[in-house]
Parts: sequence; structure tokens; C-alpha cells
Amino acid sequence: MILLFAVATMVGCFGYLAAEYLQRRLAGCLLKTFASSAFVALAAFAGAAETTFGQVLFAGFVLSFVGDVLLLWRATFLPGLGSFLLGHLAFATGAATFLAKPGALAAAAPTLAVGALLMAVAGTLAWRWLAPRLQGFMRRAVLAYLLTIASMVVLTIGAAAVGAPLLLPIGAILFAISDLAVARERFVAQAFSNKVWGLPFYYGAQVLIALSIEAASRG
Repeated sequence: MILLFAVATMVGCFGYLAAEYLQRRLAGCLLKTFASSAFVALAAFAGAAETTFGQVLFAGFVLSFVGDVLLLWRATFLPGLGSFLLGHLAFATGAATFLAKPGALAAAAPTLAVGALLMAVAGTLAWRWLAPRLQGFMRRAVLAYLLTIASMVVLTIGAAAVGAPLLLPIGAILFAISDLAVARERFVAQAFSNKVWGLPFYYGAQVLIALSIEAASRG
């Protein structure tokens, strides 16, 4: 069943891309909603309800689903951004459950430091790319979003150093990369190519993070 939902997520993703290419708006909306529903179901069947880690991540998947639906319309971009920001926070909190164990934070400190340094560089480059194109509230919102993404990636990397499945940080990194495609589409240049690479990264990230729930329960 888990494999079925993983495959369904990616089939929905590529189906959505095909619908967008053919300019079939209604089909695209339905296929994107299907793909996002599939990763929520994947997380549920992976055992999300059985652990605190899984429960917190499940909240992140639901928030991502809401964000996906909101981003179907340009007018609801900002609420969608907010939903994804909360989703990133949920994934970061899920990773933090591993770091909250006795002695885990100290053991993960060197890895966290390296991750923080790398994300500081990546985040600075992303901000310098986007900042000239942002004004007012959107400038502050995007900065907060970048800081949240960076925190999520750093915490998932640190969690992997103390026993979290490697699928978790890999998924988080792919998620962060996919956000660059969304940013380019919204603030730099609208192009179908943004979705061609951004959406597979995004849905692949959701699948990997969801699978980390089952992997954590086995470990």
C-alpha cells in the first residue's frame, strides 16, 4: 500500500505537468490535488499516528497539501506561502524530536554547525537573488520563509546524525530546492520550465519524508 501511494504521488505530479503543458487547467487542478492527497495518504499508511515524530510530520504534510491547493491560484499565493512556512516548521519540529533525546544535541552539534554554515551560504545567495525583486511585506515574508527553510534543513541534517533516517534530510533538501522554482515562477520569470524541475523535486521530497516515518519506526 505504501508503494502504491508513493507511485500515485509521482504519477499525479507528472500528470499535472502534462496537463499544464497542454493547458488543461481543470485537469491540472485535479491532478495536482490528487498527487498531494496521495502523499498525505502515504504518510498515514507509513505509520504517522504511531509516534510523535510521525504525528508532527503528518501535520506538515497536511499543511503542504493546503499550500498546494492555494498555489493553484495566483491570488492566494500569500496564504499558500504561509501554509508552506508552517509545513516547514512542522518538518523541522519533527526532526527536533530526535535532537531532544538525552545527549543527542551535543552529539549532533558538529553536524548542526556544518549544516548551519552551508545553509547560511545557500540562504544568503538565495536572498541576494530575490531581494531586489521584493518590496514591502513580501520582502519580510520571503526572508522569514528562507530562514524557516534553512532551519528545517539544518535540523533534519542534525537529526540524521543521531539516528533519524537519511531519507529525512534528503527530502528536506529536495523540498528546499523545489522552493527555488516557486520563487523563480513568482518573482523572477514565469515559465513552464520552473514546474518541470521544481515539481518532481517537491513531490519526490514529500515521498522521501513520508517514507522516513516508516524507516524511523523500523530503526
